[in-house]
This record gives sequence, structure tokens and C-alpha cells, in this order.
Amino acid sequence: MGGYAALRNGMKHNDVYGNIIALSSALITDESVIVLVTEDNPDVSPSFFRQIFGEPEDIPGSDVDPKALAKKLAEGDGPVPNIYMASGAEDFLTISNRNLDAYMTEVGLKHTYIEGPG
Repeated sequence: MGGYAALRNGMKHNDVYGNIIALSSALITDESVIVLVTEDNPDVSPSFFRQIFGEPEDIPGSDVDPKALAKKLAEGDGPVPNIYMASGAEDFLTISNRNLDAYMTEVGLKHTYIEGPG
């Protein structure tokens, strides 16, 4: 547990962390996951989501948005932690991990993404 927090805290506090390891991250702020925030989903209820992340429309570009943090890190002149991400190909969280991997590549943030069976 903790892949999202590792990514968020490691990229936000890049002056403190030299390495980030994120395994099958629950990137609950990703657009592909926000759609799961419904009243009938006990794992991601709207009240739980808002308490932790705020309003869904306020997430893009904020400090809880891994994509915004990745872009800021790629464009900044501060230290860049070694970032290692891995996910199982059949894991339901893999889609959002692939999305973040593609985005990090797009903005030029050096990282390693590995996907394996499971």
C-alpha cells in the first residue's frame, strides 16, 4: 500500500527524497479513476474522496495531481528522484499507472515503468 503517496510525496518534496518506488499505485486522482467515485461505490465514495482530495474538478493542476507534480518536476531545476513504478498487467489499477507512465514520458520526466504478469 502507498504507491500514490510515494509518488505524490516524492515528487512534491523532491528536495527530500532521492528515490521513489511505487508498486501498483492507486492513482485515484487520475481521470480514469475519478469516474468510479459514485454513491454506490463503498471503496471510493464521494464523501471519502472529497475529504482526502477535495472537489474532483479542483484536482487537475493541484498538489494532489501526480501529473501536475510530474510536469513541475520535469520543468524545474531541482533534483529529480529516481522513479520506479511497477504494476501487474491484470491489476485493475494498471490503466491509471499506464496513463501516468505515458504522461511522464510525454513531459520528459525520467522514470522506469515495469509491467509484468499478475
